[in-house]
Amino acid sequence: MYKKFVIVKTFVFAILFASFFNTFGQTISGPSIVCLGAATTYTVTGLGGCTVDGWIPNGGSTSGGNTGTTVTIYWSSPGAVSVSLGYSCSGTSYTLVKDDITVLGGVAFSAQATASPSTICKGGATTLSVTTSPSVAGTLSYQWSTGATSQSLIVSPAANTSYTVQVTDQCGNPSVQGGVAVTVVSSPTAVNISSSTSSSICNSPVKATWKDVLGCNTNSVNGDIIKTAATAWGNSGAASNETISNGGYVEALANDDGSYKMLALIPQASATTYSISNTIKYGMYFRVEGYIEIYENGVALASPHTGYQANGKFRIAVENNVVKYYKNDVVFYTSTQAPTLPLRLNTILYTVNAEFDNINIRTSGTGATVPVFTATATGGTTPLNYQWRIDGVNIAGANAQTYSTTALNDGSNVTCIVSNAFCTGTNSNTITLSIVSKYPYAGANEFVGVQTPAYSLSGMKPAVGVWTAQTGLTTAGVFTPSVAGLGVKTLTYNYTLTGCTFSSQKQITVTPSPTGATISNPILAGTFIVNNCSPYQNIQNNDPANGFGNEYSSPTYTNGQASDDIYYKFIVQYGSPMYFSACSDDGSSIYMHIVGPANASYPNGVYLYEKNNACIQSGIYGFVQNLDAGTYYLVVEGNGTNHSTITTIIQAGGSDCRLANVANIDLVDTNAPTNNDFVVFPNPAKDKIEIQFSQNDLGEENHVKIYDMTGRLVYENNTSDNQMSVDIHALPEGIYFINQIRSDNIKRKKIEIIK
Repeated sequence: MYKKFVIVKTFVFAILFASFFNTFGQTISGPSIVCLGAATTYTVTGLGGCTVDGWIPNGGSTSGGNTGTTVTIYWSSPGAVSVSLGYSCSGTSYTLVKDDITVLGGVAFSAQATASPSTICKGGATTLSVTTSPSVAGTLSYQWSTGATSQSLIVSPAANTSYTVQVTDQCGNPSVQGGVAVTVVSSPTAVNISSSTSSSICNSPVKATWKDVLGCNTNSVNGDIIKTAATAWGNSGAASNETISNGGYVEALANDDGSYKMLALIPQASATTYSISNTIKYGMYFRVEGYIEIYENGVALASPHTGYQANGKFRIAVENNVVKYYKNDVVFYTSTQAPTLPLRLNTILYTVNAEFDNINIRTSGTGATVPVFTATATGGTTPLNYQWRIDGVNIAGANAQTYSTTALNDGSNVTCIVSNAFCTGTNSNTITLSIVSKYPYAGANEFVGVQTPAYSLSGMKPAVGVWTAQTGLTTAGVFTPSVAGLGVKTLTYNYTLTGCTFSSQKQITVTPSPTGATISNPILAGTFIVNNCSPYQNIQNNDPANGFGNEYSSPTYTNGQASDDIYYKFIVQYGSPMYFSACSDDGSSIYMHIVGPANASYPNGVYLYEKNNACIQSGIYGFVQNLDAGTYYLVVEGNGTNHSTITTIIQAGGSDCRLANVANIDLVDTNAPTNNDFVVFPNPAKDKIEIQFSQNDLGEENHVKIYDMTGRLVYENNTSDNQMSVDIHALPEGIYFINQIRSDNIKRKKIEIIK
């Protein structure tokens, strides 16, 4: 920087001249950064006709003359210095100053090194840089311990490393050496997670217990519910005492496919509902048409629908706060409606005898064992950070070395990322969870007659297990009804499944065996003679609850069905063609087996002949078989496990005979009779019914018999009139069957008596 000072004279002319002269500019040139003790030359220019009065260095001394336009100065003071030049022009004195000079040397300075960042993850990089303290002017040079000569550099050490640097000013004066340390940390080389329960979590749901029961029978031992009230909405159902939270579910068997009913979840605080309403947040509506509708917030969804059959297993579950619908352990719909928990089971029953069986409730994700997961890292610089994940999603707050939760679902993938403050994380191995749940039951509940021979229990899940021995039951599952005795028997089945030990229950009701349940106590059909065309007819329902057994079954009898058997005994007096028919009231197939007296190999009768689906309609022959004289047994049973009300006809044949006709079993209407059928009205009835015969039945005596559901004859009469009145006020409420018997056929109607 240059400064000029003017010494003012009294002559105005001199001042004007000096001002004019100064417009040409005077400058001191020379270095601004100089070295202590070194000779430095400065020159003034632009003086014109002015003369130099003298150079005055501030912090140094001149060498040689100091009145020329050039001067040599030896600087002796470090830091900021200056040089002044006095000169005169036309009698006026001036001073010109250069004050931007810095003298290097004589003052110690330090190199200040830094690393940004000072801690890195192995494989990462940091930037080293250096400054001086105090600040040093001029051009600086740098020498790092790495050999680098720049002010900053990027390094990537593999381990903790200290770096040094020295700074030299342009006069060659070195700094005090500086240094910086870089810390290198590392991620774990591996992370292993383990579970205190391995990958199996044993889960034991509970049987539903009931509240607000209306119009139905419930069983909290096996979680069953069945409607007893008349078919209608609003008069039957119940709710569970248990509630469902995240990780919980309700599961049931739909053991019938001929009714309208709903399995639903409602808010815990809501009142139990007995009809479909907006109280229902999530529900499965089972329809007799053979499919299920999903209801949410009381409204049926347009889709999806799924078909179902009897004995299917259905579940509504809350998994990770999402509601899912299962059929036979497979998800068929995932709700988009977020649940407000907890929820409560609510069953709604429309059709009489509609039922849900073996209802199990898992109240939350809590199982018999709660897993504790532990992450173990190999290597890695501490302190370590942990982040647990379920199915790839971070779990908020799960940042410790161990993690435990009850809200886990079957198939969930558990992982953990372990890191530190400077390194990205290392992923662990994956544990895929298996939520092992007990089977809801040890097999379908059964009804057996007390005379049923000992048999092995079947249908258990899983197949390998051991029964708890009790009266009438061995550990191998051989059950003897006569030893167990009459009544309900609760049997316990024990098994181990994927490391989990469970027990399930099965109920067998031992009932008094009716006539026809065994070959030793058959229904006597009588003796048949060729050309004696009088038919024998009997109506029985082989529902297991009625006490019939299953003597005629595989493997002893190849085509023996699981359905309960009805035994008829008949005698053929002479060799004769014999006609047989067996018709179910629901149209299902009926098996008929003709057997001879029992022997050691065939204790339930020696197989002779058989026929499936031999129900005659409209006078067409059913099952025709020529039999020699002797004693025979007819075994009647349903297809598979089906049971129904079965009308059985046995008749001797001959040239003048044909098998009597059994009409379809339908509810009658009140229309006028046709030429071929009769009408019963009113239907339903309370005190009296009228039977009006068809035009084709006039002129011949009609024999009328009325049977109840057990096949017991409750009324019998004959008439030649075209109409008959029957007093039924003494008959109890229920379903009855009316047979019109003529010489050439039998017609049948079903009525309902209500009180």
